[in-house]
Amino acid sequence: MENGKLESKTKGYPINIEDCALTIMKDMRLARFIHCGKCNAWLLLRIIISSLVILFISLGFFGIGNSVFLALSKLQFGQFFLSLSARAVVVCSIIVVFSALFGRIYCSTLCPLGALQDFAGALGSSVTKRKYSFHRNQKLLRYAVFIFVALLFVLGVPALIGILDPYSIYVRGASRLLDRTVGFTMEIIDPVLRNWGVYSSYSQGSFHFMPVAILIVIFASSFLRGRLFCNTLCPVGMILGCASQAPVFRLAFKGNCVSCGKCEAVCKAECINVQNKQIDSSRCVMCGNCATACPAGAISYSKIIHKYNNEKRASIKSIASIAFFSALPLIKNRNFLSHIPALSAYSKKIVESNLHPQIPAGAMSWARLRDRCIGCHACIKRCPSKVLEPASAKYGFNGILKPVLNFNKGFCQYDCIVCGHTCPFGAIMPIEINEKHKIQTGIAHYKKELCVITTNNERCGACAEHCPTGALEINSTGINNDPIPTINSALCVGCGACEYICPVIPQKAITVRPHAIHQTAEVLQMKDNNTLEINEGFVF
Repeated sequence: MENGKLESKTKGYPINIEDCALTIMKDMRLARFIHCGKCNAWLLLRIIISSLVILFISLGFFGIGNSVFLALSKLQFGQFFLSLSARAVVVCSIIVVFSALFGRIYCSTLCPLGALQDFAGALGSSVTKRKYSFHRNQKLLRYAVFIFVALLFVLGVPALIGILDPYSIYVRGASRLLDRTVGFTMEIIDPVLRNWGVYSSYSQGSFHFMPVAILIVIFASSFLRGRLFCNTLCPVGMILGCASQAPVFRLAFKGNCVSCGKCEAVCKAECINVQNKQIDSSRCVMCGNCATACPAGAISYSKIIHKYNNEKRASIKSIASIAFFSALPLIKNRNFLSHIPALSAYSKKIVESNLHPQIPAGAMSWARLRDRCIGCHACIKRCPSKVLEPASAKYGFNGILKPVLNFNKGFCQYDCIVCGHTCPFGAIMPIEINEKHKIQTGIAHYKKELCVITTNNERCGACAEHCPTGALEINSTGINNDPIPTINSALCVGCGACEYICPVIPQKAITVRPHAIHQTAEVLQMKDNNTLEINEGFVF
């Protein structure tokens, strides 16, 4: 070696060390440029996909882009917990296997609540200028969620998992929040529109504070701690985290890390430990922020061969987790409640009382609705009559959050089929108008002793006037020829128009008794002049 030159032993050509170093540095910058380009491309693609998902799901609350809303909803993992359909099992199995191979990409792209948390986290970083830091895996809490989910399946009440399902949380909370926001906005701009000759109306649904409060709490936690909910209480994050403990393709450190900590500062999952050069793949949502922020290109997404025993153990745990949760639907309908005295007595009381709610046409039966509905409340938001509401524990643990009809709030419109075409999981089947006309969800029953004709000696007839099928007629009967309604049960479809319009309170004089399994109703024939053939003896 002489004057910075090294002579090759093979050919004798002098090599300038400074030139070599400069060339290597150029190559590293080029590699870094290519690496950053790939990371930025994934980051941009992820943001676009997640933004479109949350946008179209939110627009679906108002009936805009309904086909896209249904398609995106059918890709949600929460249906695995709460739906017995074969499609749900197939879709969710694909997501689990995909996560075991490529990591939790689902959580950062297709989950609407995940997109909302990312927005909250980005807003928090901009406002508070705070940086994320590594936090240990809350294994105790995640195991508690694991046991909670498995226990609810074993007890036969998986519907309660819907309280923590991320898709259901977003739809229940955001739909009501957006409903109030749009309604408030319309009230402000309506006078302005009227001055321009534009008349519009917007009907707001009933407001339930709890779903909105849950969404706000999750938003606040994400504002401060990023994906905290995803890696602690979320049952979907727990299952996909178990499946992706050691994915084949993942983000991992390479050998040129300079321990600057920039990757850890932008990790919203708080799963990067710079000191140990480790990334907890079970919590990583594959957002790519770390790889983009790294100045040395020390983090890359690539195939990792399991060399160490701890990684092999993690792979075995992932396979075991997949097998365990795949078996859960097999025990979903087992009646394990009968082995617990308190819960068994409560369930027996529900069955013996024959207590079941009025449910929409297309649901077919209360048992079927309980098994397939995930309680997202998309149908409740879209219902034009605002007659649908979430059920309470009155109808059993598995009935919680399911959509039921409350005829004190409204009635089911005779020609409306919105709920069936809104439900993404087939709990309420999409039916046509002529099909709905033949479905009998219940039968009206009249109590003369409560009617105003008996209590106040007043003539009414509102129930018959509002009956869309001609099942109710007003006939003069009795000693005083009192005009009272008579019911043709074969024509009644259980729409609840009569019960809703009945002026008697608090207990209606005419009520609809629901069928546990929907029946077939007769359709009143039309005359030649296209008018309903009804009794014209209506008396006021």
